[in-house]
Amino acid sequence: MSPIHLRTLVGLLCLAAIYSCQKKDSGSTAPEANLDSLQVLVQSLTVQYDSAWNDMMADDDNKHFLLLRLVDEVIYTNSADTALAAKLKARVAELKTLRYQRGNMDSPLIDRYDSATSQVIGQVVDFAKAHPRFQDYPLMQELIDEIYTSQNELLHFRIRHDRYAKQLNALLDSLPELFPSGAEPISLFELPA
Repeated sequence: MSPIHLRTLVGLLCLAAIYSCQKKDSGSTAPEANLDSLQVLVQSLTVQYDSAWNDMMADDDNKHFLLLRLVDEVIYTNSADTALAAKLKARVAELKTLRYQRGNMDSPLIDRYDSATSQVIGQVVDFAKAHPRFQDYPLMQELIDEIYTSQNELLHFRIRHDRYAKQLNALLDSLPELFPSGAEPISLFELPA
């Protein structure tokens, strides 16, 4: 865990401890300053969580773009099976419809999307590498490298997402009054232990 995230977590725990240890009269509420601090913390974590989600989706969208760009690069050489290229483009477009959303992140859906993504990447890369003059088109290899780099970053994005989601879920569990009524815990990529 990085020092910044460790400090955020320690700060969260300290604020939660301060809030929970406040002396309360039967008719009094927590001091407004502590409540305000906790609400600022929730807002800050929410911004970080939203940023983690948006970064993950943007990287995924870019990976789809790179896959389409690689198919196009093969087509531009005039040595491609255009019917297969069209099928591959359709498969890439289909990935977006299979992708999980914030409110729909159950494990089988994530697994199905990950499996489909890996399959499509393999098919598109094989399509490009099967080109008779693949070595003469260095952009194809560059695109392949970028696609695999993006795919390798996926775990990093999911860990970052889960870090903020867990912190928000912990606050929701211990201090639900800080959240809008009906707020639900955020789904995680991490499988329950």
